[in-house]
Amino acid sequence: MAKMTHGPVTLVVDDTLALSDKAGKLTPDAIKRLPKAPAGIGLAAQETATALTNAGTAFTPPQGITAKSLVAAGARSDGLNGVLTALQVVTRMVQEENLLADAACWDQLRQVNDMLKGQVKHHPELAAMFAPLTKFMGKSAPHGTKGPAQP
Repeated sequence: MAKMTHGPVTLVVDDTLALSDKAGKLTPDAIKRLPKAPAGIGLAAQETATALTNAGTAFTPPQGITAKSLVAAGARSDGLNGVLTALQVVTRMVQEENLLADAACWDQLRQVNDMLKGQVKHHPELAAMFAPLTKFMGKSAPHGTKGPAQP
């Protein structure tokens, strides 16, 4: 199995789906120059491989292209499309969990801030202790909203 790691995330895929040395290093211009294949390329490769096999010697494919190479190329393309789909689902799940975590943290900070406002009147020394919170809440969104205002 091939492993790809970035920060705290490790993706494990079949060896046939391991990334090449070029992946992640393409310039925007290089990406624009790549031919854009239509959807269904894996099936087209499989069907073409079958046609190559059935044609026998009646058809001469381009040098280096065989039924086996077409099947492998199509399977790799479809496999990587499956990985991308799975990553999109997982990304959405992590985004939602992050929203839930942000909301829970925001709720706790708001509650502490509300208590601080009442208690600082009787214990002024708390203002200095909680200065980072007060500063953060000062730049945050109004009470009842989803969180800090974006810069």
